[in-house]
Amino acid sequence: AEARIELNMPPAGSGGGIPLSEVARHNKPHDCWVAFNGSVYDLTDFLLQHPEQRNAVLAWAGRDASKVWNKIPGRFPSQTWMDFHMRPEAQLGEVGDEPEVDPQTEEIQQLRAELRRLRGPSDEEIAASKAGASQAKQAAAEASKSGEDVRFPKLVDVRAGKSLPFFTRAEVAKHKGPAGGPAGTEPYMIIHNKVYDLTPLLGAHPGGDEMLLTRAGTDATEEFEVFEHSEKARVRRDQDMLV
Repeated sequence: AEARIELNMPPAGSGGGIPLSEVARHNKPHDCWVAFNGSVYDLTDFLLQHPEQRNAVLAWAGRDASKVWNKIPGRFPSQTWMDFHMRPEAQLGEVGDEPEVDPQTEEIQQLRAELRRLRGPSDEEIAASKAGASQAKQAAAEASKSGEDVRFPKLVDVRAGKSLPFFTRAEVAKHKGPAGGPAGTEPYMIIHNKVYDLTPLLGAHPGGDEMLLTRAGTDATEEFEVFEHSEKARVRRDQDMLV
């Protein structure tokens, strides 16, 4: 059975709850807490079940992610994501005030933290990180093989009645951009055997234009699935970008 991490809480502040200093201690793939909207969640088990989402979650491990709440609907952290994925038992409690710490104890804690940074990650942490990365890659590869229409039925309605032209991969490879270049070089991308014009997304993609243009002219299905795009994002993609 999976070993569970024993919770040794520091003294709570006057308001009770879990202080963010305690949340900050749980910032690893095998011990992952995240705070948002005034609550603290243990997402360790979620990462085991959904390794394809580890990048988005671990970017906020041990931190308060409230400032990016609903920034990308359907992605972590958002209300759509909460409704679909969150289980009640993952909520550990409310965010609390920081406990009072005398100067000597605070200095000792800082020295211990600095010592941990100098030592670097332990063998256990390195192994857990490698295992999680391997699981995420495998999950993305499996998702790239399965049809989108099965997992996201709304796409069938969006594509209904559309007569899509046929492209060879060699033809798509000529479409590497940049946007505004000569005709026949518009930045195209293949995702699940469909061809998309990236032009409407340039300047608006959360990951930046470089992420898109470096993959223009290629099949980016596996990379696309790594980021676990929502059905809403996929529908919008087909509405605006499908060639």
